[in-house]
Amino acid sequence: MDINNASGLKLNNRYGLLEPIGQGGKSIVYRANDFNLNKIVACKILLPELVNDELNFKRFRQEAIAAKRLEHSNINSVSDFGEWNGQPFMIMEFLAGKSLADIIDTEAKLSIHDAISIFKQIADGCAYAHARNIIHRDLKPSNIVLTNKEGQGYSVKIIDFGIAKIITENTIAGTKLTKTGDIFGSPLYMSPEQCMGRTVDQRSDIYSLGILMYEVLTGKPPLEGPTPMVTIFKHTKEMPTKFGDIGIEPKTSQAIEKIVFKCLAKEAKQRYQTMEEIISALNKVSKTLPAEKQQSFK
Repeated sequence: MDINNASGLKLNNRYGLLEPIGQGGKSIVYRANDFNLNKIVACKILLPELVNDELNFKRFRQEAIAAKRLEHSNINSVSDFGEWNGQPFMIMEFLAGKSLADIIDTEAKLSIHDAISIFKQIADGCAYAHARNIIHRDLKPSNIVLTNKEGQGYSVKIIDFGIAKIITENTIAGTKLTKTGDIFGSPLYMSPEQCMGRTVDQRSDIYSLGILMYEVLTGKPPLEGPTPMVTIFKHTKEMPTKFGDIGIEPKTSQAIEKIVFKCLAKEAKQRYQTMEEIISALNKVSKTLPAEKQQSFK
């Protein structure tokens, strides 16, 4: 199977591949037609060169298992998982929107109302996953997809549970895939405990959300070095620049900054302990802000 030229193929007599819509280091995503349900879906396929790599195959399968357990309005869950001629694939909702990373790069600065709404939706989706013992471990703007209806604000979908950690009562599902000492994630958005290869829990996602919030509000990540290793060091030792020193308006900076920097505490016990606590704090800030027309992207 030539995965880069697979348009027109029909997988398992059900999913017809239309055209590629995205590709990462380990998989490619096609817009596809689900003939059984007569609807457009997204089909994510593991790259052929990784099919015989047992570890990558298991991680791909674990992503499907994790996401298939999650049915929430702010999570792009998996509806099907299978193989076609030895090629594993998973079926997800097709999202007609933009990533938060694209919006940060190309759009005018988000209003504080829209930013808070986005943060709350991410936190709500994560809270749902955490309640089901799933930690995302790779929250970042490129893994947040936003759809928008004129005058109705942004609707959030969290994607890519490729390195999600599934916690059971006694251990971690797939311990060989996520054992202590391994480093998973994107350096710009990793918690100190991730950077040091330590065991992580939901508070690691809280740290990553803090980084994401900082970037949305300021236009740049809080801690970034010239190399991934320097960035990792910064996460373990340094605190970001205060909002007031990078031009954020004082009327909104203090309350939001307090929330963001609590998320970014180096010690997990000093952060918010749950996503629900973050939502509560953001709700309090929202009540102090004047009404504002919601934005939309084109």
